[in-house]
Amino acid sequence: MLSDGLWRRDFGADPAIVGKTVEVNNYLLTVVGVADPTFHGTIVSYDVEVFIPVMMAAQIGITGGLPENAASTLLSDRRAAILFPQGYLRPGTSVANAAAQTAAIWATLSRDRPLTDAAQHLKVALFWQYILPTLVVLSAMGLLVLLIACANIAGLVLVRGVSRRGDIAVRLALGATRTRIVRLLLIENLVLAVPGAVLGVLLARRGIPVFVSYAEQLAAPQRLFFNIGVDGLVIGFAALVACGSALVFGFVPALQSSRVDLVAVINEDALPRGATRGRLRAGLVVAQVAVSLLLLVGAGLVTRSLEAARRANPGFNRDHVSSLEVDVKQNGYDEARGRVFYRHLLDTARAAPGVESATLATYQLLAFLDTRAQRVAIEGYDPRRGDDPAVLSNTVGPYYFRTLRIPLLAGRAFEDRDDETAAPVAIVNHTLAQKFWGGAAQAMGKRIRAGDGDWRTVIGVAADVKYIQINEVPRPYVYLPFLQAYRSNMILYTRGPASVEVLVDQARKDVAALDADLPILHAESLVEATRGALIFFQLTATMLFLFGAAGMALSAMGTYGLVSYTVKQSTHEIGIRMALGASGLSVVRTFLGRGVRLGAIGAAFGFMAALGATRLLSGVLFGVSATDAISFARALAIVLGGVVVATLVPAWRAARTNPLSALRHQ
Repeated sequence: MLSDGLWRRDFGADPAIVGKTVEVNNYLLTVVGVADPTFHGTIVSYDVEVFIPVMMAAQIGITGGLPENAASTLLSDRRAAILFPQGYLRPGTSVANAAAQTAAIWATLSRDRPLTDAAQHLKVALFWQYILPTLVVLSAMGLLVLLIACANIAGLVLVRGVSRRGDIAVRLALGATRTRIVRLLLIENLVLAVPGAVLGVLLARRGIPVFVSYAEQLAAPQRLFFNIGVDGLVIGFAALVACGSALVFGFVPALQSSRVDLVAVINEDALPRGATRGRLRAGLVVAQVAVSLLLLVGAGLVTRSLEAARRANPGFNRDHVSSLEVDVKQNGYDEARGRVFYRHLLDTARAAPGVESATLATYQLLAFLDTRAQRVAIEGYDPRRGDDPAVLSNTVGPYYFRTLRIPLLAGRAFEDRDDETAAPVAIVNHTLAQKFWGGAAQAMGKRIRAGDGDWRTVIGVAADVKYIQINEVPRPYVYLPFLQAYRSNMILYTRGPASVEVLVDQARKDVAALDADLPILHAESLVEATRGALIFFQLTATMLFLFGAAGMALSAMGTYGLVSYTVKQSTHEIGIRMALGASGLSVVRTFLGRGVRLGAIGAAFGFMAALGATRLLSGVLFGVSATDAISFARALAIVLGGVVVATLVPAWRAARTNPLSALRHQ
């Protein structure tokens, strides 16, 4: 079965696709249908494009970690790692209860048919827990931006209510109750909120595809699916939030506006400077500045994390290295022919001009997703209760460590002599050597067994590298020599002084010279092949930057609105001061001092809030402390700079007031 996207993209939405054949791994399969456009598989965030019955796994070359000659027992051998059970919990069933039942099932299976070399076991895991930290951070930041916008709304309602004191007073004098006045003001808020929600939905429809396209480019060549389209549920939620915000945050200002002193209005005091309203408006500005500082600190921390991740040393050198992946099983190669092909490919690649060294590997480093773990046995080591014997492993060719420039702490690297006729050998990383033998030197000559394979002598200890993600903790790792542990799918790495584009083109030519019909699964620089490890850092940093910029802009607008309104209220006072000899600079200094004072108070509250809240970002930070001084200083400078600019404009306008016009203002 084909996915809707694949059917439209590669088959031109052919209506007669059912019944036609497609070739997968050199095996012809009949198309029986096209999946619903809304179905993208059961792997969260991944876009699955071809669905094949599990009983055909062996025919298309899936081994599940079993030896190549054991593929016929794929569906009956419990050691084969090809199934990933998924399902929904029954109503009323807790996760803990489901986990307990699953553990009981696994215990029964293990007792009836024990698997001493099984690296994995049955357990319950929630899909969303892996991306929960990122989702929580983004949701919190979006909520903070909404709070700033709501504070702006509340301030605008207050200002508008003061300017309509005469209108409200007339209504009250004619018998209108305060309840009707408040209801009128709230309805007016809703009239403004609905068009705002519509505009937001339209912007989301335009902006989300751009963001998704950006994320897909970051993840390439992996195909990711982000289910963040604007559907009926999203539109309804947006409308509910917009209307709810208008009602909740407009209620108190509306209530304040309904309190009109009829005597003051009769005496033509149309623009009173009420202390309560002034404190409320100032409080809203302080809150906006505090929240915007919190947003900018969060955005700064994640941006600094991205910079640190980009600069981080993964333990190997990615520069001037090409990466090309093929799977010879797709063209019907058995193990004997595959060994010959890869030997010739290595010889050809090494002899190519501009190539310094070349090697092979089964798995890509920094591939974002864990590779299949294997259960390891250590000679003379009795696993303690609770010990996890499963470790990641990679099958690599000779000169692998030299090509990727991974330091060896002890022993030697794999060489051409470590073939199927030689004694089985292995190389372990520093973490595994430290865990089981106490150090690199002590690991030399020890024996280890991966899976149900032969006992292997440790001939070298390699330095730890980042195997899956740039922010992972050190983990045990085992390297097996390709010449002793054949795999049909391999990645060819070539390093040289030539440009990476030249190396990639040369690698393509080397493969084509040996088998022009062999499909190349991917061919790119190693830098491009490993950039997926930074995708969550980049996406989070981008979103937080947008949230921070939006929050700062809204905060500046709120400050500008407050100072502008204060200037308008103080027009008469300004005229008197200037008539008595006050300079324009002193007027600017007065209003600038008020704005900066509010900004400083808000920044102080925001600073204290950020010190506590940013610790929640620890799950998405790398190489940066949650209290990083540079991030806090940058955010503080941006916020106070924005407050100064937002205050300076209306203050400068006040300084240019004509005293005669000001004195006639009231």
